[in-house]
Amino acid sequence: MKKNLLLAVGFMLSCGMAFADSFTSGNGTEASPYLISNAAELQNIKTVLNESSTTVFFELAADVDMAGVNWKPFNAESPYKNKVSFDGKGHVIRNFTCHNEHYASFAGVMFGTIKNVAFINADVSGDNSSSHIGIIAGYLGTSGIWGEVDNVYVQGKVTCTATGFQVGGLAGNMRFGKISNCLVDVNVMSATAGDLGTGGIAGYQYDGKNMKTPNAERNCVIENSYFCGSVSAPGCTVGGILGKSENRWGNYMQGCISNAHTLVGNNDHVGAVCGQVYPACVTAGRFTNNYASAGVKMMHGTTVFSPTRDATFNQGVQYHGQLAAGTPAATAQLLGWDSNVWTFTGIHPQLKLFAVLTGVRGVTSSSRAVTTGAVYTLSGQRVAKPSGKGLYIVGGRKVIVK
Repeated sequence: MKKNLLLAVGFMLSCGMAFADSFTSGNGTEASPYLISNAAELQNIKTVLNESSTTVFFELAADVDMAGVNWKPFNAESPYKNKVSFDGKGHVIRNFTCHNEHYASFAGVMFGTIKNVAFINADVSGDNSSSHIGIIAGYLGTSGIWGEVDNVYVQGKVTCTATGFQVGGLAGNMRFGKISNCLVDVNVMSATAGDLGTGGIAGYQYDGKNMKTPNAERNCVIENSYFCGSVSAPGCTVGGILGKSENRWGNYMQGCISNAHTLVGNNDHVGAVCGQVYPACVTAGRFTNNYASAGVKMMHGTTVFSPTRDATFNQGVQYHGQLAAGTPAATAQLLGWDSNVWTFTGIHPQLKLFAVLTGVRGVTSSSRAVTTGAVYTLSGQRVAKPSGKGLYIVGGRKVIVK
């Protein structure tokens, strides 16, 4: 008996030492989170999760370069009970790649919280084996288990070659959780077809509590977030912020801004803000104060169309939001976005933690049209390319085209 007890204690101590050696420091508690300083340590997240639904705490202690690593999501296998608190502490994960994994994304099925982190040059793709995909989460929350993303900047691309999945720049399928204060500069391309959604920030929103009658619960929320990429999914419902919002009472979208370059979807469901939303969501005040820039180019298949907005900013089930009169940054400031989190000094609202990554970074000159990065006029209008000589914002940098 004594021998067995000593062996058990020895095993637990050796495991603890092994876990400690897997990270810079910490033990995974709120008081002493695992500190992560490099790519190897980031990949060790999965080794300390045990499907117990107990939150394990992690913090970045340095920027991390994931070049050469095909990431495996840390909660992408049944029973999907791994729960984390991941605080980036203002650090950056660069060159994040996740190709053709189940729920291809950083988390897989996201339970817990991810905050204060940037993903730069991210490349996430999925095929028929992948299910729903996005840079942060394939699934964000499920019935009874909350998932939240706050103060996160993602830049890169998301690609799906399968037809049956929800796809988003940040999250694919949003079931029970919240996205707030996020800046998403992602090009989303998907073969998704039929009655499914592809969106700049999230593909699909479905209240995990399945509430079909009036109720004040906020179970599935997107708020105070900004999209400035492109979405192309010609076979399904497409929106600048959200692809499709299901007819459930816990779904909310408030104070978001779509400054998409191009949105391409199927013949009747392309929205500057949301491709399909049920009218009750808007009339009951659950979708409010959402804006889209005048320069958003929308296409039904190969046909360009100009959206109309009724009194509730709808065009049938397509939700285009209010027309932003000034720059996206000015609009965000008018909406009352938190000035402790955002800065409004440029064309785009910028997260203060990552303003050096997203802000205007000086002036260069070119004798020909510059096409590397998103192109804007000084008035904030996004264009495909510079139309002539003058000063433009290209990829976040002032460029003089001669």
